[in-house]
Amino acid sequence: MRLVKLPMGILYSVSNKLGVLIRKVEHLPNGAIRKVSKSSMEKQMITLFKKVKRAIPNTTIEFVVERDHNGYHSHLIVNECSDLDKLKSLLERFIGGNKWTRKREWKRELFNDYECCYGSYGEIELHQLYDTKGYRGYLNKTGMTRTLV
Repeated sequence: MRLVKLPMGILYSVSNKLGVLIRKVEHLPNGAIRKVSKSSMEKQMITLFKKVKRAIPNTTIEFVVERDHNGYHSHLIVNECSDLDKLKSLLERFIGGNKWTRKREWKRELFNDYECCYGSYGEIELHQLYDTKGYRGYLNKTGMTRTLV
């Protein structure tokens, strides 16, 4: 764990925990795009975890699938990620993307820096967690998180 100084002199302890938001879409044979169902998203998160576990052995993932405005998306907490580049490449392949861009937005009187990747099968946002307990509370507002070890 290390301390990071954010704007306005606020100190946060940063662990090696990452927050991930994943939105997936399906391409139909007629060329239309459809959002992924909840059960399909849960199966895909378990498959993603198996791939991450094989590549980065002592990583654990907590995830929840939430309803979106016209489909479902998933939030993940990635614990003990020792190789960020390998994780990014796995996530890129998961959505069919190839380029990460850094974004910054203003939320709750703090700048929120995150990286995002857009692909042909969805989008991913990846950010460092400063408040794991608060983020876990945010995730549990609609359903309990599932922990995959």
